[in-house]
Amino acid sequence: MHGPRHLPKCPYCGHPVHEWRRGSPIEGCRQCRRPMVLLRYPLPWRSPLRLLGLFDLASKLQAYATITIGALFALGALSLLGLVKAIAILLYVMGSILLVDGALGIVSGIDRTWSQVRYGTAAKAMAAGKIIAGSLAFLLTIVGVLI
Repeated sequence: MHGPRHLPKCPYCGHPVHEWRRGSPIEGCRQCRRPMVLLRYPLPWRSPLRLLGLFDLASKLQAYATITIGALFALGALSLLGLVKAIAILLYVMGSILLVDGALGIVSGIDRTWSQVRYGTAAKAMAAGKIIAGSLAFLLTIVGVLI
């Protein structure tokens, strides 16, 4: 007799992922509606697949880009105007992530901020805050592009 089947869990809300469309690298969680991405490890001795939240992955890539831009500016390879434009683009990316995450938080009633999952009214309040922060990031993006 076989043991219990262990299902992968949504990296955002922890809900079990029962289905994944064949050939699709991105799938939405049925509980929190956040997009998940199925990635392969480049190292063969690790588990062949890893389930990541798409917003978490985009935030990590955005953080690496911020560090790279800061280093380029510190080394003198990027002018002050180039730094302002690059930060404006990064603010656009972060604003997009915050707006979509906030909208999904209001719709689903589930929010995760700094590894803490909230439900109900608290989640919707945090999601509204993310929408406000994302809107402010878009405003700063416009200012940065116009400079």
